[in-house]
Amino acid sequence: MTIGFYPGINSDLGGGDVNGSGNHSALQSPGIDARQVYFTFGDASWGTVKLGRDIGLFGKDAILDDMTLLGVGTALGNPAPSNTSLGRIGIGYIYTDWEPQITYTTANFNGFSASAGVFQPLNTGEYTSHNSPQFQAGASFAWGDPKTDSVTGKVWLDVVTQELKVNSAAVAGDDAAGVATSFRGTEVDAGVKVGVAGFEGVLYGYTGKGVGTTGLFVLATSASGDTRKSDGGYVQATYKFDKLKVGLSYGISDLKLADDEQTGQINANPLLLKRNASGVVGLYYSLTKSVTLVGEYIDTKSTAQGGNEATEKDYALGGIVFF
Repeated sequence: MTIGFYPGINSDLGGGDVNGSGNHSALQSPGIDARQVYFTFGDASWGTVKLGRDIGLFGKDAILDDMTLLGVGTALGNPAPSNTSLGRIGIGYIYTDWEPQITYTTANFNGFSASAGVFQPLNTGEYTSHNSPQFQAGASFAWGDPKTDSVTGKVWLDVVTQELKVNSAAVAGDDAAGVATSFRGTEVDAGVKVGVAGFEGVLYGYTGKGVGTTGLFVLATSASGDTRKSDGGYVQATYKFDKLKVGLSYGISDLKLADDEQTGQINANPLLLKRNASGVVGLYYSLTKSVTLVGEYIDTKSTAQGGNEATEKDYALGGIVFF
């Protein structure tokens, strides 16, 4: 049985988002995000079954191998920083999220393992009706032992798919307006991580249609329900000099207009996100077994379909306590 609590230091009182920008006034309290509530059963001979709320399969390795997971990455908002930062969410991968699920994971067969599960379906806009759950699956192969082998690595492949339908109360009006009453979103990803002595490299990418960007089924369709394509990925290299790890990382996330948003040369949605991109330089120093000091420089650029751009440059300093 696992119950995970993720406390923040940002002030918020009165039912606000615990991962939001908070309420920066007197007499406030921090929030707690309970992301994990699940239990598992099984053994090494046939695998394990997980029931409850936990991290998803699609995009899981991408976020867990991101060096900014233990740092900051792109900040969610500079005027009022949130309890959590983006890392590479929406700037190299779609956020895997924490979802209610029933998932089976095979036993480990000489480094190979696979998982498949049914998940609580997600909503977007008026698409809040579901006849089936969301499905996710993944497979990976890992080699080498970091404690004994000079060369280690892992390759993986994941998929997420879900059908979404317009709420029955809105079907008649949407039919008359020419809005699709249902759509299916499917996205696949793949990655590889290789370690040689103190060096570690990660290469990751994803592509699909009808899943959107940043989060699952965010900006997934046009106003009429036509699906948008999305893809992206990141490349990362780190090297550890004794207690100091130095890292470089670059990633992008692209969102394309749906077919009904690009008639001839007319861009029907110029303010829609087109690309998020960022480069990160990170320094991570293991002061003790329990304390790691972090310094990062992050250069982020966001581009809209019509060509408008926004840039953000961040310097982050902090520490991590492991216990």
